[in-house]
Amino acid sequence: MAAELPQPKNYITTHAISDGNSVFLPENVVSSDPVFKKIGPTQSRFASLGAAPTVPVCINPADAKNDVSALTHDIATETQPASVPKPGGIVFRRTDTPPGAASPMHRTLTVDYAVIVAGEIELTLESGEKRLLRTGDTIVQRATMHQWRNPSQTEWCRMVCVMVPIEEGSSVNGNVLEQEFRRPGGH
Repeated sequence: MAAELPQPKNYITTHAISDGNSVFLPENVVSSDPVFKKIGPTQSRFASLGAAPTVPVCINPADAKNDVSALTHDIATETQPASVPKPGGIVFRRTDTPPGAASPMHRTLTVDYAVIVAGEIELTLESGEKRLLRTGDTIVQRATMHQWRNPSQTEWCRMVCVMVPIEEGSSVNGNVLEQEFRRPGGH
């Protein structure tokens, strides 16, 4: 199997409650070493790098609604990649996909703004259309049924993504969109 990608650090800045100066968030609040979690039955994995329960984002460190409080709770309790931003919030995530691995065909109720930062990945839509995305390519994935597949037999793929929820009750052609994960080869 190919060597895994290096695990880069993730740093978060904030303001000191005492004087308002710019500081890095202490390691005992959110580690700079993101914890990767497996994506269902696949070998792919994700790590949440940042989150905010609302937009605009509350950054006041003295306010319990601030984004860091929400982030620490979400990172501690998040176990499934199907977890998406809370209505009105956002999630910043890193996903690593090993050689030859693929996700199920799925839909999250989000618009995802993604950048391929290492390797390549094939995006297949429900229509059968495909695009091969390479390092540096970007995609705006708009709550469509889609599947990710790493076509390489030797290299991992890393994608970094900001996920924003779509309006509740969004519909296409009169059908309300729902979050969905299909079994391979089925519905």
